[in-house]
Amino acid sequence: MTTSAQSSPYRAPEESAACIRLSDIIGGSSGTLLAEALLADTGLRDAWLRVLASSPFIHRELRRYPELVRDLVTDPQWLGQRWTAEDIAARVEEAVAPCTERAEHMAALRRVRNWLMARIAFRDLAGWADFPETAGESTALAEAAVEAALDFAGRELRERFGTPRLADGSGATFTVLGMGKLGGGELNFSSDIDLIFAYTDEGETDGPKAVDNGTYFTRLGRSVIQLLSELTADGFAFRVDMRLRPHGDGGALAQPLDGMEEYYQVHGREWERYALVKARPIAGDLAQGERLLAELQPFIYRRYLDFGAVEAVRDLKTQIQRQVENRRFRDNLKLGRGGIREIEFIVQAFQLLHGGRHKELRGRATMRMLDALRELELLPDRDLDHLEVAYLFLRRLENHVQMAGDEQTHHLPESPESLAALAHTLDFPDTETFLDALDAHRDRVQEAFDQTFAAPQTADEEEEPPLERVWRNQTDAAEGRKILSDHGYLHPEDALATLEQLRAAPFLHRLTATGLDRLNRLMPLLIGAAGNTPAPAVALSRMAEVLEAIGGRSTYFALLAENPVALAQVVRLCGGSPFLARFLGKHPMLLDEVLNPEDLYACRIRASREAALGRELEDASDLEDRLNTLRRFKSIEVLHLAARDLQGHAELTEVSRGLTEVAELTLDRALDMAWAELTERYGRPMCTDGGERREAGFLVAGLGKLGGAELGYGSDLDLLFLHDSRGEEQHTEGGRKGEAMDNGRFFARLGQRLIHFVTTLTAEGALYSIDMRLRPGGKSGALVASLDHFREYQLEHAWVWEHQAFLRGRPVAGAAHLGATFERLRGEILARPRDEEALAEAVRDMRGRMLEEHASPAGVFNIKRDRGGLIDIEFLIQYLCLRHAHRTPAILATSNRAALSALTEHGLVDQQTARMLDEAYVLFRTLENRVKLFEDRAQVEVTADPTWREQLDRMAEPAWQPVVPRLEATRERVSEAFEAFLGVPTRTG
Repeated sequence: MTTSAQSSPYRAPEESAACIRLSDIIGGSSGTLLAEALLADTGLRDAWLRVLASSPFIHRELRRYPELVRDLVTDPQWLGQRWTAEDIAARVEEAVAPCTERAEHMAALRRVRNWLMARIAFRDLAGWADFPETAGESTALAEAAVEAALDFAGRELRERFGTPRLADGSGATFTVLGMGKLGGGELNFSSDIDLIFAYTDEGETDGPKAVDNGTYFTRLGRSVIQLLSELTADGFAFRVDMRLRPHGDGGALAQPLDGMEEYYQVHGREWERYALVKARPIAGDLAQGERLLAELQPFIYRRYLDFGAVEAVRDLKTQIQRQVENRRFRDNLKLGRGGIREIEFIVQAFQLLHGGRHKELRGRATMRMLDALRELELLPDRDLDHLEVAYLFLRRLENHVQMAGDEQTHHLPESPESLAALAHTLDFPDTETFLDALDAHRDRVQEAFDQTFAAPQTADEEEEPPLERVWRNQTDAAEGRKILSDHGYLHPEDALATLEQLRAAPFLHRLTATGLDRLNRLMPLLIGAAGNTPAPAVALSRMAEVLEAIGGRSTYFALLAENPVALAQVVRLCGGSPFLARFLGKHPMLLDEVLNPEDLYACRIRASREAALGRELEDASDLEDRLNTLRRFKSIEVLHLAARDLQGHAELTEVSRGLTEVAELTLDRALDMAWAELTERYGRPMCTDGGERREAGFLVAGLGKLGGAELGYGSDLDLLFLHDSRGEEQHTEGGRKGEAMDNGRFFARLGQRLIHFVTTLTAEGALYSIDMRLRPGGKSGALVASLDHFREYQLEHAWVWEHQAFLRGRPVAGAAHLGATFERLRGEILARPRDEEALAEAVRDMRGRMLEEHASPAGVFNIKRDRGGLIDIEFLIQYLCLRHAHRTPAILATSNRAALSALTEHGLVDQQTARMLDEAYVLFRTLENRVKLFEDRAQVEVTADPTWREQLDRMAEPAWQPVVPRLEATRERVSEAFEAFLGVPTRTG
């Protein structure tokens, strides 16, 4: 520390008072040392004057403890260095270590506390320490004091009662949780410390005078409180507040872990979640405290946005606003307008609402959480900039106010001299400039506070009552139709019928009073939002289905009522897509995904999807939770893709790629789970191959749309399971059951377990349907085949249609080296020379069988199955690839469009035909997806129904209008191209 470089000349109006205080100290027993130091360093002298002008507390402590003056002057560590928590704990421990009597211990603890607090205040007021350092050292001192008190109280009680033990004879331990700013590591200078006491479990002590553990640990807690907070000639160490414990002042002082867990799960209130955000073990058995908090995480942070908490947060905000309006809090730095509590409220409210989804928000320190909010883009950068700067300013100001007299005050000093001295410690030239800066910070905090969780801007005052009357059935039919017509409804009678059905729905009669109130607040807003959609009555009808599906989970009603953005998004999506309406009805937790339109419609890449899934799985507690996590992840990603698709932001390639990536990621994680489960139980599959002992691998290959990276909404997965076990001694090794299993059985069980993980119904539904019929031997073949057997089958026994399917084969999960082997094998099998006529005949025959078995009625065109549809395009591409691959292996792409592009590039299809086929493929596939979204139909069939033909036109891109004639013309061109290359499909034999 070079004081002359770090201090500015002292210019405070109270310079004379500072000089008097300094002279008073110099006149003490250690004054000569201080005088010599100040004469040698003018910067140091200015710092002492600055500090003494603003802090009678430091003057008092230096007068009381001349030894402290000596340490401050002669030991460079005291004022010149930043101390760690370990440094502070060592000083406290050194001070209390010799003490054997209670009075002696209390005196020593208070003296060392006062000395260290004077040092902390001196460095801060002199401008040598910033707020994070001051808060960190104040927190460390409180923790060390609690630990010292706990250690002494524990020794006293063990001498009398023995060691507390559990029923099994093991020791029971005590944990102190720090709450509030202590838990957050941001304790202000003169503050109460909020504590909660917990102990392991019931039992009794093993001493000659045994007591039950509850009695023992209650006495221990009382003793700790007395050692810390009893007022003596030396003052107190720390005031202790225990009101945050379960049941508050009426609850037991110390409580067992199980009892605390049960309390929070059964009786826990929203404000207790708010308090537990900052809870941290600070003394005693720290590991036990961390385990307790880990168990309470589901209570504190709900996995998905807890919409009921929105109401609780708003209620708390309203209470804060009322308190701010109270005259006695108006100028309070903590509780007043634009004060510290408003910043903390904003941060902790976002932690409660979003911490279940974002682990980054589960921290305790306010500044770090502001950084996390910025990274997650949950608040505008401008607001966060203001909040961060204001928080540092207000917390430093709060400390300086408290450092004046070591008093727990949050009010500015009243005297002009004290106010001027305070301004100087904050480096302001005068009081007016300081107060202007303070007002500016508080104005910006107040603005951010008012905007956070503001009342929804949903309807004008004039519009709300009519819609409310319509919902409550307080109008006649004519008035109801008129009101709805005024709000955009083209068919108001349909909307009135929907509302009548909804009012009679069974779930309505099962709602609690709170749930009914939430629904009544939501419905006028929902009716108004539906009126802003292209088809209001349809949107209202589908939203009614969503509400019925949600049923009694009225917290979702609260979300939609509180968040007009979310409400508008949900109504728009459901109004445009019955698929999404049913989807959201089945998965209402996805409603929080629509809160942020920018995020909802953002284009996602594989890396971000993979990272998101990894974070979610890290939080999963058991297998069932992990399986549900996979399903939630898929649901979220499907929602995002469908939303982009509906808004015209995503083309076919993006939708297909995104749905395929989601399937690959979830398959890969499900396989990891199955592999871990089986290898833990049975060991790893080993084999001796060519004299080398190695682990056998497992591969999941995707076929069909998965293999071609062309999945659509609701597609099932065509899979193939392979392994590379061969040679001698093919069995598992190292399992906990101690018995080996044949590798064939192991891989069969692995395949079965994977299918179970993917297809089984959990609370979140099934992940995917799986089709294994393309494996060697079809339904009668083994579930898992060895690569050697698969190669032999494909070379010797496979039909042409199986090679057609193999064209779209691709590794999607499992061992990487098997994936490379699979690719080589695919090239070897598919690039063999073939009899071109026999090939053409086989493809024609298979196509003829399909047309015969799935014939559409006259006047109906199924764009997938019928002649001139998707299957004709796929068969044509597959035929050309199999025909020419032996000469041009580069055409063996797995996706249809990539293969067609390669065929064109190598001159095997003319560009005009290729362009026509590609445009037809995109048209057909896009309509498949659109019909799934808009009509929730699995098949797209063009019929003579004029209404349906009109709907198809509306689903297509504007450039395709009208789409039905285009479909018919495209069908003819595709059919002509198929026949030109292959001839007419026939059924032979």
